[in-house]
Amino acid sequence: MAEEGAVETPERSAQFNDEYVPFGFADSDFGGLTILKGLADLPLTGNVNSGSVCSVYNESADTFDDTYNDPLDSDSRNNSGRKGDKKRKADLERSRISNDAVRILDMYHRYGVIDTNDPILLELEPVRAFFTHIDRLYRTPKISLADAFTRALQQLTKLPRLIKRCSTHLKKSKEDDTTETTDTEHRNVVVWENVKMQRNIGGVQVLFHFPTMQKPQIQLLAKLMHALKNSQHVVLESPTGTGKTAAILAGVFSWMFQNHIRDASMVNTDTKPGEGSAEKPKKQEPRLRVIYLTRTHAQIKQVIQAVKTCGFRPRSCSIASRLQMCIYKSNRAEAEGANSSDSGEDVPNLQNRINLQCRKLVANADKGRLKANNGCTGCFSSNANSYKKEKMCPYYLNMGSKHFAVDTAMKVLGRTESTFDIEDLMRYGIEGTSEDVDLPCSCGKSFGGKSKKLARRLASPAQDITQYFSPKAMMGLDDPVELGVCPYYAAKSIAQVSEFVVCPYPYVLDLQAMVKGVSISQKVAGIIQTDPRFKSVKNETMEIMNDKTNVNGVPNLNIFGNLNDTVLVFDEGHNVENACQEEASWDIKFDLIKRILSWIKKMREEVIASSGLSYVGVDDLKTAEKLGQQALGILLRVTRFLNDLLLFLQGFVSNLKIPPKKGVDNRGESILYSWDTYDDKSNPLGGAQRFIDALNLDIASMYVLYCSVMQMRAFVRHLRPTTVRQVEEYLIHLEFMTATMVMLCHKPECYNVLILVNANKSYSLGLWLMNPSAMFSELAANAKSIVIASGTLSPIPAMVSSLGPEFESRVNGNIISTTQQLDPGNLAVYMVTHFSRSTKERIQCDFANQKDERFQTQLGHSLAKLLEVLPGGTLIFFTSKAILTSCIEHWRVTAYNDASVHGESRTIYDHIASLKGGNLYQEPNEASEFQKLLKELHVLDMFVMFAVCRSHSSEGLNLKLSSLILVGLPYPSTIAPRVDIARRYNRASGQKYNWYLRETFRAVNQAIGRCIRNKKDRGVIILMDNRYKRDREYLPSWTNPFIRSHNIVDDVRHDIQTGFTF
Repeated sequence: MAEEGAVETPERSAQFNDEYVPFGFADSDFGGLTILKGLADLPLTGNVNSGSVCSVYNESADTFDDTYNDPLDSDSRNNSGRKGDKKRKADLERSRISNDAVRILDMYHRYGVIDTNDPILLELEPVRAFFTHIDRLYRTPKISLADAFTRALQQLTKLPRLIKRCSTHLKKSKEDDTTETTDTEHRNVVVWENVKMQRNIGGVQVLFHFPTMQKPQIQLLAKLMHALKNSQHVVLESPTGTGKTAAILAGVFSWMFQNHIRDASMVNTDTKPGEGSAEKPKKQEPRLRVIYLTRTHAQIKQVIQAVKTCGFRPRSCSIASRLQMCIYKSNRAEAEGANSSDSGEDVPNLQNRINLQCRKLVANADKGRLKANNGCTGCFSSNANSYKKEKMCPYYLNMGSKHFAVDTAMKVLGRTESTFDIEDLMRYGIEGTSEDVDLPCSCGKSFGGKSKKLARRLASPAQDITQYFSPKAMMGLDDPVELGVCPYYAAKSIAQVSEFVVCPYPYVLDLQAMVKGVSISQKVAGIIQTDPRFKSVKNETMEIMNDKTNVNGVPNLNIFGNLNDTVLVFDEGHNVENACQEEASWDIKFDLIKRILSWIKKMREEVIASSGLSYVGVDDLKTAEKLGQQALGILLRVTRFLNDLLLFLQGFVSNLKIPPKKGVDNRGESILYSWDTYDDKSNPLGGAQRFIDALNLDIASMYVLYCSVMQMRAFVRHLRPTTVRQVEEYLIHLEFMTATMVMLCHKPECYNVLILVNANKSYSLGLWLMNPSAMFSELAANAKSIVIASGTLSPIPAMVSSLGPEFESRVNGNIISTTQQLDPGNLAVYMVTHFSRSTKERIQCDFANQKDERFQTQLGHSLAKLLEVLPGGTLIFFTSKAILTSCIEHWRVTAYNDASVHGESRTIYDHIASLKGGNLYQEPNEASEFQKLLKELHVLDMFVMFAVCRSHSSEGLNLKLSSLILVGLPYPSTIAPRVDIARRYNRASGQKYNWYLRETFRAVNQAIGRCIRNKKDRGVIILMDNRYKRDREYLPSWTNPFIRSHNIVDDVRHDIQTGFTF
């Protein structure tokens, strides 16, 4: 525990920080086997009445206790008598733990993860303490099943290093004693058969998995190596097809594993020990990690595939959404069949419904385990009867079985199975563990025999949770649903022990992680330590701030913890600005605030009645009263805030005399009132502060409130099932709303606050982040290096500036923009300005024209003419879904009148389809459906697909395309509330660059990049709108050499037919 007032950087559970070695040795005391004190600091949980559960390190004796005094154990509470029973229980526990240890060491040895499984190792205190700690992780119900799995996995991956050190001590080898060991020694990190060339770039020996490097790749690597060596940030702009991903992967891995490359080189040159250098072995450098962030799941798969073919084998893992990774058919079926939540809120998006349903099933499992008298994570006692009717996910329940963590650790540490892509994880979830992984439950029950009791459990109804915790028995079941663990939660756990992780942006651009970050924590700590208003909540707030909550520890959402030794690679980095703004903005309906307020009041009544809060194992009246009083204080604090907020908003709306602003977005929302002052030249960015002052808010008060909501999540797990149907949904809204308000008070000049009118005439409060630097600055200050990579970052200075001074100062000139390496005849770019030679038939795809049937007919005929000379796959982008739908509906009923059809009667739509063998598709809305469509398109020789700019197809798409057509310019709608606010904000803040045009051509340039994927590709890009010529300077500079002069449909058609070879 830090000294009072000290602020620690929040870390999840010592993820990836080699200074934290709970079972290592202090270098100065190695001979005496003195172990580090890290175990005592492991934040398993905090509890107001019993300290940290599983804190087995005895500071006064500088050793580990052999017995476990579980504060929830009835034997621990009843101090009178039964000493003999306690001793026998402790003996049995030690015997069971020892048997587990022998089995685990044997399995590690068989898999080649460790070199010895000598039983004498178990006589050493650090080894005994290690296995005792693993066992206790699975015996405490006060952490979630996923958290127990994660923490066990983290420790089990460190076991080889512990065994290596202990073995060295047993051999009493002075030479070995001076050698630092790592848990990657046994692996061949460099795959030399994949290395096709080596090149020294910036003092780093880069191993490349292609025979040659293109010029853009060399340029990228030079900037990248300089940034990595100097812990700086770097911006890399390189067109699609220049080998950007291959260069980045080769660069970061060569830098990460330079020691492995150097050691292998010494072996290859037959350098004998002691030759060439008289230096002492250097101490192990901090373990480095790379997190590769993408926007789409298709990109995740592409990057993992690239890792598998490169010259390195880092421990890798990919994380996707629940929608992609959920294998529990019952969960998916319920989510697909529902369109609303328990609270009555419409949840139209399938991914959101699956997320919500998953959280409920997971919460039910953790609550059920908490209610069971038997603290074992591996099984429940029959006292969990009140939860047997609650639906639970069997795959998540299986994370409570120790053998799954052991098996996963062996795969992570293995020589050949250390790369987990999405398919691997899903297969692992369905198939379960290796057959030779056999461990008993932590309570000591054997899986070998099937007792009558176990048989009854296996025959019990599907909702009976007890059946899921006997892996041996599960292996014999016909239904494979109980065989494995949840791929989604397993991926999040594996990611924390991986060296290379591929995941979506939100895993790092995490609002709650930013709120608990250094800058806000330091500001708040200084206030609450000195301000008498916070005297009563100072201690509990500081505990949560330091990630040690005082009511049943709640883990942070950001799974990666400290980023000091982490390189962040943002692929498709042109999305970073918008992603920051989206993640730190929040809308909440007035009606939802009212329902949450009613729910909290009901909880208060339950607590007051002493029936809603029932802490397991707490039969001491004073302790129960203390817990109840604390819960009441938290609920009262949240109730008062929500009540004041709701009264203020309702009163403000009822007294408002001005009409709503014109303009609606695609969700049917319009602005009723905005607190912005963007048109006030004296104080253009002071609008959000007016809202803060009106509600009398400040950052310290909001932070305390946020901490109270986090505490609520902890104790509502103890409520009776009837009171928690909507708990997950309501808590998510509360957490994000209060976290956003903390950010609002932290950076009011970066926010806009407004009241929105929804399509059904209800009202919402909007908290919109306008400046991405408020979100990105924490990452820019703490990460070892950040790489922003994309083919469309121009103008780069505008992007760098928008991410804040911390990022800009550490970029320090590390910027490169490369050019496309194509032969002149490989690409043709046309700007089509007219349908015909008549000047009146100008192509301007604005909203009015694209709704005009005559214009739609001309556009359809023109596209058909062009497609007649465009073979293979063609992708046609429209500016909006509404315009695309309108055009398709018109083309389905409008005849195609070209004489070349030989008198056949067919519609424009049918003729376009016939040109591609009937393979005409429209991009679906759902990501899962889009992935299915891509699989179909990959096997087709020719097709045409209609899509929309800024959609799935415009980013990360990897299809064989011969041509790409953009119909119109995708200007953001000026009447849409978010666009209008953003334009006004950027003008008021004095932005040098035109935000509106940047947004428009960012979408265009991304779409253009789908046509050319490598330097051997050939293709045609057609831009159909006369305004492309006017704003040509916003197009990527690499397109200039390929732009052709023809701008009339028939001329373009003829030039393609006669002057371009596909």
